[in-house]
Amino acid sequence: MSSRIRTYLFVLLCLPVFTYADIISTVDSTDIDEMQSVQLTVRITGTNQVDDFDLSPLNQDFEITNSTTQSQFRSVNGRVSSWVEYHIALRPLRTGTLTVPSLAWRTERSEPIEVRVRPVSDTVRQEIDRLVYFEVSLDKPTVYVQAQAVLTRRLYYTVGVQIYGDLPGAPDLADAVVLPLGEATSEATMLGSRRYGVLEQRYAIFPERSGELVIPGFAVTSSVRLADRGRRGVRVQAEAQTLQVLPVPDTYPAHLPWFPAQSVRLEERWQPDKLRLRAGESLTREITVVAKGAVGSGIPPVDVMLPDSHFKQYARPPAISDEASGRTTTGERTQAYDLIVTHGGQLSTPPVSITWWDTAADTLRTTSLEPRALMLIGDLPGTATATQEHTAGEADDNIEPTPADAPPVATAEPPWWVWPAIAIAGALAVLALLYLGRRQKPVDAQKTARAAIRSAATIGALQDALLSYASAQWQLPRSQAADAIRHRTQEGAALLDRLNRAGYSIERVRPSTFEAPCLALLQEIRRSGQTTNARLQDTLPPLYPATRPEGLT
Repeated sequence: MSSRIRTYLFVLLCLPVFTYADIISTVDSTDIDEMQSVQLTVRITGTNQVDDFDLSPLNQDFEITNSTTQSQFRSVNGRVSSWVEYHIALRPLRTGTLTVPSLAWRTERSEPIEVRVRPVSDTVRQEIDRLVYFEVSLDKPTVYVQAQAVLTRRLYYTVGVQIYGDLPGAPDLADAVVLPLGEATSEATMLGSRRYGVLEQRYAIFPERSGELVIPGFAVTSSVRLADRGRRGVRVQAEAQTLQVLPVPDTYPAHLPWFPAQSVRLEERWQPDKLRLRAGESLTREITVVAKGAVGSGIPPVDVMLPDSHFKQYARPPAISDEASGRTTTGERTQAYDLIVTHGGQLSTPPVSITWWDTAADTLRTTSLEPRALMLIGDLPGTATATQEHTAGEADDNIEPTPADAPPVATAEPPWWVWPAIAIAGALAVLALLYLGRRQKPVDAQKTARAAIRSAATIGALQDALLSYASAQWQLPRSQAADAIRHRTQEGAALLDRLNRAGYSIERVRPSTFEAPCLALLQEIRRSGQTTNARLQDTLPPLYPATRPEGLT
């Protein structure tokens, strides 16, 4: 034998010997009753680490209640051995002959194992059912599509029962919206002579299609203490529930959106809340639909537009919310509108109503808001309406002229002491006014306006503060203040345009964004007012002229 061959043989003898991988499954028993578990052991040889071992085939006939892993690696005289063992506790899901399926790892597979599962006696089953059981119910057997049905789960258990794990979550339904009605509750109750603990869950279910809706059953694992068998594990089953979903009734108006609910309420809110409004004033109107037994996304929009002849109106995106209590779901949809008064007059808001289907009484209903009477005063510059001109003409026509031949009304000569008394009273009134004027602290309009701007919660409040201050500073009607700001200040027109765009933008703009430019505009209005007053004083004639103008006698 050549030296080269001997070298090769020596190297081969020194290399460690690895065994091929293999997988073997065994169980501790092949004959059990439905309350027992079977211990499955799976050994994979040739490795000491298995990260991708799939146990999901076991879920077909068994519930995995526990799983542990052991591994070993040995190297003796150059010979290496290693293995991984899985110890899995399996609880049968039904009685009969069940199969522990073949499990695979890489290219190897274990052999399947049959396990016989015997039902327990009727006596034992009745005893278990008295110790722990589920009660599942629906509040109604039939429901309209998109209407609410309430599913209630109650788990009753008595002394000696232990519940493993959490209660099941909300049912997973492909053709329905499911909302939990609060958290699970726990209480105690007496049924006959036995005291039970009760775990309760409630869910609101809104089917999206008509037909039959199946709510699947479920199970939880627990253990009970039996008189002659000690503590045994049991699987507490809850049966499936079936709900019949009705289509939209034929009597519902076809041109209206389908809206089922248990009750519907309309609410209206005005900010500021007053019935007399002046031209140029901005305000907010909110209409809220509150629907019991419905979700907010299922509430249709309500038409609440005011007449364009008196208002400019800008809609905000709707606000939608849901509130789930222990018994039902209440949905809300709020539609807000920013308004600006443009023309004066008297009007009542158009009626606001919403049509819906009363699922409790199984009938069609309409809920409405009462009209609101408004007094609108003044017009924005250049926007006088024909209605107001007509009203003014009617007022003039109602004045009755005095006949030319009407006899003069005789007047009596006052007593001699009347005129001295009037003179004395007038002098006292002047003195009182002077005294009160010196004691009363004048109101600082600019300070008030600055405070209003800094605390403004809406864009409309900023506009209101600017218009109020300009009206007071320039001694103008409020309806003319906006036009005066645009013509008497350099930055006023641009700022008012920015405020209008921000107030009616879809995106919500914070009033604090405009605090600095609004305060700067106050200073400009104040300087402009002082200049205007000085100019007026220079052009006024003297109160006591030294000489009488020619032409006057």
